[in-house]
Amino acid sequence: MRKVNKQANFYLAILISLIFAVALVFAISTGSSVKTLSSGTPEKIVQQYLEAVNDGRNEDAAILFSSSSICTADDIDRAYIDTSAQVLLDKVTQKDETHAIVYISIQRSNGPLMSDPYVDKENYRLIKESGQWRLSGIPWPLYECGGVVK
Repeated sequence: MRKVNKQANFYLAILISLIFAVALVFAISTGSSVKTLSSGTPEKIVQQYLEAVNDGRNEDAAILFSSSSICTADDIDRAYIDTSAQVLLDKVTQKDETHAIVYISIQRSNGPLMSDPYVDKENYRLIKESGQWRLSGIPWPLYECGGVVK
């Protein structure tokens, strides 16, 4: 009887190891894909902004603010940036030729490997200036610009 328990434990350990390996491969493969968006669109500007912020290129990110924005690279310097968050494009609405809103979901890990992520919703307002889309307002991950709170 003792031999059966050792054999069962051995197979159980192999099964648990396989499940863990599959879960790890799945987590790695789904967590790092970046979709390429069409150039010259509101959603591409948001993608460029978020990539620049995530990479610490705050001057590059600030170039994407509208001329009427009170936000600067200094505001980005002071912001908390969660580089492990995953951002997903939800939808884009274009009011007219010069105004658009990009809606996103931000997924953050909520603990162990297989737990459900925490999801937050944000949106970006964009205006077209000199033929280029630019971010207006106080865009996430900022919540304060120039002393003004969102």
